Amino acid sequence: MFKNKKDLDAHIAGSFSKLRSETERNLRGFTVAKLYYRINEFSTAKQYLNSYLSVKKDNAEAHKLMGQIYIMLKNSDKALQSFQCSLQLNTKQPDVLTEICRLLLEDTNISSNKAKYWCELAESAKIQDDAVFELRMKLMEGNETETLLKKKIIDRPNSVQLRVHLVRYYIEKNQVVDAFNYVYQLEMSQKDEFSDSSEWYNVVWLVLSQYEKQPNVKKDWDYWLLLIICLERQVQISFAFNCSATTASDT
Repeated sequence: MFKNKKDLDAHIAGSFSKLRSETERNLRGFTVAKLYYRINEFSTAKQYLNSYLSVKKDNAEAHKLMGQIYIMLKNSDKALQSFQCSLQLNTKQPDVLTEICRLLLEDTNISSNKAKYWCELAESAKIQDDAVFELRMKLMEGNETETLLKKKIIDRPNSVQLRVHLVRYYIEKNQVVDAFNYVYQLEMSQKDEFSDSSEWYNVVWLVLSQYEKQPNVKKDWDYWLLLIICLERQVQISFAFNCSATTASDT
């Protein structure tokens, strides 16, 4: 409806001039904040939303919007507080729970107890999102991560992301041979679901580069075969991407 702040400012000024009291203007703040949010004027959206919340604190959607605004303003702590307020008012908001888990993943100073609380809350709500899963992995210790990943892969065998997580876990733990054997066996099983995944072949390439550096590991036929397959797939994926980009630019 409004493409820039100047037009929206003029519209709001005209609308508010017809209102009789400050309370009426504040009550319009939620609607106005959404308009400014849509045109990426987040500071102005926050100003109007604060006015609205000063007279109507029990609106879960308003607190949720405030959380989204704080995310865009790069204030994770305030975003988390707003999302928590929203959930206290309406507990059935899986999208808000997911956002909280995503924020906790980015917080390097978060306490494990707090992260565990929100992770378990999201899991109890049966939220299927990578943020919840990654937060759970962040809380894992020792071999628990590998066990969890393998269990998830059994449930979702065609998930590239889960298998990439497992391979990266092996690399992080310096289990390079295990990582190599895993990607090699998967490639030999000819899973077509991964044949056009750049994410998968990027991690295969990572494994190959780490495997090459191993001093006591022989680079046999399996290594060279996997290297050829990986290079071939990466070329095919790059070619397909470039063709799609060219086609899109011509239309």
